[in-house]
Amino acid sequence: WPGLAKRVKPSTAPPFDFHMTLKVSDSVLNTRPFQEGLVSNALEVLLDALCPYSYSVAFPELSLPVVVALRKFTKDQQVGRFRKQAKQLLEKIEENATWIEGKRAGVDFSPKDAEKIATFLSKEKQAGVHSPLARYSLTMKAQLEKQRRKLAPQVADHGGEEEEEEEEEEEEEKKKTKRKKDSPRKRARDRGKEGEQLEEKEKEKEKKRAKKTKATRTLEGENLPQAPRELPDIPDDVGD
Repeated sequence: WPGLAKRVKPSTAPPFDFHMTLKVSDSVLNTRPFQEGLVSNALEVLLDALCPYSYSVAFPELSLPVVVALRKFTKDQQVGRFRKQAKQLLEKIEENATWIEGKRAGVDFSPKDAEKIATFLSKEKQAGVHSPLARYSLTMKAQLEKQRRKLAPQVADHGGEEEEEEEEEEEEEKKKTKRKKDSPRKRARDRGKEGEQLEEKEKEKEKKRAKKTKATRTLEGENLPQAPRELPDIPDDVGD
């Protein structure tokens, strides 16, 4: 998972227990408790899947894809504790495969002998001889069960806080979704309002220009020189 390569976020939450969790919020994914729980549970699931076949004559071949994946994980993983956990499981799987190869080296049947294949290592099972992987599984199960009992009260106390956080995040997501849905209509309304405002401004400017033009024409009319009055005719004998 690419998230394991990212820098973890500080968190005061207790170790994560996947057995009591159905889903988590995005804010939890990069926290240390979640990543530790994720790796631990993934390795536990691999162990549970392979353990029933730990006595099988075909175990080396069945476990090969898991061995390849764990080798790649231990090589690429930068977190030391995760690399250590994966390497420990890898060593036990390889040890079990070597044990099976040693046991089947001395058999006198071929792969087509189904009855003899079905009874392979049956004596060891009846005698209570555990395979290397079965011994490791018993040890790990006891440790994990002890950790879960120890963490159960902490997880229960912290559960209410996580539920509140998840509810808040869900509410925030709903608000974001609503904003995204409403944004085209809102933008259209905003554009309509802007257009109306611009139209009003243009009308105001037009009114101002009209008033100014009218005032200018009025002033020009008042300042025009008036035609001189016609003087009455003066008789020629007035001066005499």
